[in-house]
Amino acid sequence: MKKIIAAIILSCTAMSAYAADRGITMTLRSNHVGSVGIYNENNPGIGYTWKTDVAVLGDVNAHVGVYRNSEYRTSAYISAVKYLWTSGGFGAGYTVGLSTGYESTPIMPILGAVVSYTVNDTVGINVVLSAFSDDKDNDKLKPLIGVQLVFPF
Repeated sequence: MKKIIAAIILSCTAMSAYAADRGITMTLRSNHVGSVGIYNENNPGIGYTWKTDVAVLGDVNAHVGVYRNSEYRTSAYISAVKYLWTSGGFGAGYTVGLSTGYESTPIMPILGAVVSYTVNDTVGINVVLSAFSDDKDNDKLKPLIGVQLVFPF
């Protein structure tokens, strides 16, 4: 299970700010807290997001895209974000999905908490919090933060 959870946050950052019906996402960075210099934390990527209705969950934001992961490899993802709270330009919820491109696991599960903010439906930012397992620390879970911009249209 080495590095599996590290993949989760980078995949999770592929989300739209809650106000967008559809948009382009730009994955930017991650921070593997407590593991300076071990992982790639520059994670450029691009994706597409749109609102849809899922029978059991109701309104969700669906996402597809690609990004450079923490192992310096290309990853593809598909995910959904369910916002549990929204107010003004803010939203908070969770994400689930799947990602590829990691050496340890061909198809990686996605799970994380999401906080989003959109400015006048012109640009948004997503911050995702998850956890990762560090090979150097006997798989002890550590915080992982990811950041992404969203351009609604």
